[in-house]
Amino acid sequence: MMMNRQSRSAGFSLVELLVVIVILGIGAALTIGYITYPVTAFTDMQRRAKLTERADAALYQITRDIRLGLPNSIRISTSGSRTAIEVLQIRTAGRYRAAGAGDALDFTLDADSFDALGGIPGFAAINTGAAGINTCTSGAADCLVIYNTGTTATANNAYASDNIATITATTATSLSFDNSDGVPAFPLQSPSQRFYVVSGPISFVCDTATGQVTRYAGYGILPAQPVNAGDFGVGGNLLTDGMSSCGFSYFEGTNSRNGVITLQMGISEAGESISLLQQVHIYNSP
Repeated sequence: MMMNRQSRSAGFSLVELLVVIVILGIGAALTIGYITYPVTAFTDMQRRAKLTERADAALYQITRDIRLGLPNSIRISTSGSRTAIEVLQIRTAGRYRAAGAGDALDFTLDADSFDALGGIPGFAAINTGAAGINTCTSGAADCLVIYNTGTTATANNAYASDNIATITATTATSLSFDNSDGVPAFPLQSPSQRFYVVSGPISFVCDTATGQVTRYAGYGILPAQPVNAGDFGVGGNLLTDGMSSCGFSYFEGTNSRNGVITLQMGISEAGESISLLQQVHIYNSP
């Protein structure tokens, strides 16, 4: 006896196909979510890390230059969207001979030479120039500074040329200076017999309008603090951009504590923002 077998075509119905598509869509959405969120978080973390690195590098440069500054020479000023911090940079320092055998510093003269006790570190790098106070204040030579007590009109203020002189000659153990103005170059003696050789001022300017932080150097010592680009007479070097906020504050030191500078900087990019704050202790004993 023969049996008839009816062949049947295999396949999916439309309903089954739609169910499979829906299930695959749900699975894909869940999978994409698990993949996308970690990738997005990693990208955001990388962006924040780069912003932090940029702000930290800028603050490090500012901190380094400020710590190499002449005691009590910090100036902070604001003009419109620009805020500037300025300091006179030390090239080297030492102690002068005030009395005894040898060449002592005469505080009644506008030109003299004196011995440096223990020698002058890095004396070969000192830039000497022609006699006259303008030689050093213009930046053509290094300045000799003794007992700088502040930046106000009542202080022994190097910015006002109260206590600075042009260095005309140097050896490993002595310095010569000449202001050629008939007035004693240094009205006050340092209780610790300290002298400083200043190479010139340095400024950092934050401009919230352009988002840039710029470093200026190589300009002269000016009585009024420069803030705007045209005040310096030289071009600046861009330190960082993308800056969204910036602030400087200075708490002057006393006989019992050092000064403190607070630096704040915020940088933004692609919707990410970071803000760093750093405090710097400043040696203020002249």
